Amino acid sequence: LLVRVARARGLPASDLGGTSDVKLVLTCRHHRHTTAVHYNTLAHLWDETVEWHVTDPSAVLHLGAFDVGMVSKDRLLAQWHTTLKSLVLRHGGELEGWVALRDKRGVKQSHPGVGELQLHVRWSYEEGFAARCPPPPRLSAMEQMEMDSQETAWRIADFQNAKRFLDQGFPYEFDLRALEIDDVHLRMKELFERGSEAAAELDERAAEQAETAQAGDTEKAADAARGDTDDDARSGRRNDVDLHGFGSLTRRNGGLAIR
Repeated sequence: LLVRVARARGLPASDLGGTSDVKLVLTCRHHRHTTAVHYNTLAHLWDETVEWHVTDPSAVLHLGAFDVGMVSKDRLLAQWHTTLKSLVLRHGGELEGWVALRDKRGVKQSHPGVGELQLHVRWSYEEGFAARCPPPPRLSAMEQMEMDSQETAWRIADFQNAKRFLDQGFPYEFDLRALEIDDVHLRMKELFERGSEAAAELDERAAEQAETAQAGDTEKAADAARGDTDDDARSGRRNDVDLHGFGSLTRRNGGLAIR
């Protein structure tokens, strides 16, 4: 994936002098590049190029224009994004020229809008390119989920885009005569967080059982391993940990299982 950002025009003025101190942040999956900052101007010229190894057509390329704060936090002024699949289907894998930017909420604005960006984006196959690139980092389940959630937020952006997504691109088919969805909750993050706590709790119990066995109380340790001690048999929590609405976590065949 080749991305060259040339210059911008029409960006909002965010400083008292009618100018902005702007940098671009380019993101695609685990790749990230921040351009130089241009101070006190509305004629931003970067002419910077990056090349990244990206194989997934669903990956989102996102460009954010930020006003750099000397004391305060950097503020998003405008943004643009595309999926690599869309780049191929709409532009034959290569886009060069001026593109209209969306506002900080991801909404397309009518004229004059929030500015334009001149860029060159190309996604193509090059023999031997992958071998020259460092391997991608190994992400945890939470990191992967956060990255996927951010890409989804960029795609949907606002209510109108969400409605269009549900009308045209909802990735499920239901064999029902009627379906009404009142509310949707995605709670995978809570499941991962509680699952980690539950796994640690099970590890603590296993360590206690090992200490009991080393102390010579083998009969009690055997009962504990089976979850047959009086207190734990009554509570049902010796080898199972409640996941707060997601079921329970238990040890099975040397591993962990959710039931």
